[in-house]
Amino acid sequence: MLTLKLKAGDSLQIGDSIRLTVKEDSTKGRLTVGIDAPREINIARIPIGAKAKAGHNI
Repeated sequence: MLTLKLKAGDSLQIGDSIRLTVKEDSTKGRLTVGIDAPREINIARIPIGAKAKAGHNI
C-alpha cells in the first residue's frame, strides 16, 4: 500500500486515465476528493469496517 500526505489542490495520477484531486481537507477529519475517470471505470466508496466484513483486500 502506498501512503501519501496530500493537501488541498494536490493531485494523484493513476495510470493514464484516472486522476484524484484533494478538494478540501477539513479539521473535522474529513477529506473531499474529486475523481476524474472514464465512465467505464467502476468507482465505489467502501465504508470503514466494511472491507473486513465483505472480504475486500485493499
